Amino acid sequence: MKKFWEFISSMGFSPDLSHEEVRRIKLLSRLNFITFLVLLFYLIVNLIIGINTFIPLLIITILSLTTNLFLLYKKIYAPAKHISMTIIAICIGFFTLFNGDTFSEAFFIPLVAMPLIVFKDKKISVFYLIALIILVVVLKVSQGYIAPLTNLGKEELMFFKILNVICSALIAYFLTFYFKAANEEYENILIKMNEEVSEKNREITDSIIYAKRIQDALITPEKYIEKSLNKLKDKDK
Repeated sequence: MKKFWEFISSMGFSPDLSHEEVRRIKLLSRLNFITFLVLLFYLIVNLIIGINTFIPLLIITILSLTTNLFLLYKKIYAPAKHISMTIIAICIGFFTLFNGDTFSEAFFIPLVAMPLIVFKDKKISVFYLIALIILVVVLKVSQGYIAPLTNLGKEELMFFKILNVICSALIAYFLTFYFKAANEEYENILIKMNEEVSEKNREITDSIIYAKRIQDALITPEKYIEKSLNKLKDKDK
């Protein structure tokens, strides 16, 4: 399982990427794959229950995420980041607006943290944060005026509410967990680099001390030279 996650996380890395960018791409790859699995799970649930209304959207979103993973594999990072945000936001927004009161907007909670993690530019992160907040407000205001595309019973509504809360909590957990793991990995790299630098400094310092000892051993002491000169002066007298 660990090797599988490493494969998902390391898709398409360029050797010239910084450690910080590697961390972002790892998290983005994992989040895309986790979202892919969640949507695949919802597709299976809809097929079992017999709700066919949202199946085309789920299939389109799954294919879009697959394309996004392919972009990451091909090292096309910038478009992949923006496409991830757009696809997931549109998907959540659609279900929030047309799926009734199933608390689909819960998925916006982990999505809000995503731009802060995957984008280096703070302006872009703030832009997405504001855009997502506005989107949530607009969706909640509009929700009361738009009829759902499918009429769910009370038990089905409750089922999807619980399912949405659980899945959004799991995504938030995985996002936090892998962000923490990536930070620890980055910290370990820094610690290792500091240890290597400290070891090099110790080697250089030891070499300088050793060279000084050799130099002191080879060079005649100043007091001995002065003493010898005084003796020569005394003989001349």
